[in-house]
Amino acid sequence: MLARFGVFILWLIHFLPFRAIVALGNGLGLLLYPFARARRRIGEINLKLCFPEMSDAARARLVRAHFKMFLRGLIERCILWWSSAARINSLIRVEGEEHFRAAQGQPMILLTPHFVGMDVGGQWVAQQVDTVCMYANQKSRYL
Repeated sequence: MLARFGVFILWLIHFLPFRAIVALGNGLGLLLYPFARARRRIGEINLKLCFPEMSDAARARLVRAHFKMFLRGLIERCILWWSSAARINSLIRVEGEEHFRAAQGQPMILLTPHFVGMDVGGQWVAQQVDTVCMYANQKSRYL
């Protein structure tokens, strides 16, 4: 029941102007940051291992920024799920599109890192060419 309610809220959010969705996602990220201790700790440990020269304060700022972007990306997905192709395309900017266009008509494999914008990139590619994407099933049948 909670998943259904969450999907309904996301459906309502997709009607908001993009700037409002961005503000909502950033705000939720900052709001949830203090409560997600385990996730925050994982981020801090990973950054300390990868960037030992970085100060604790700088790593904390980076983790906080990630929380904002992660929640923003989650909230922005409602646009991908329910908005028109015209709205979606108006929000996407592609760098290096000429390389993609030059390879069309040839088999290609696109590898993407697992970043917050990955779903947006997949949406853009799917609108350009016939494609196959792999996506893990979610635990809830409503998601």
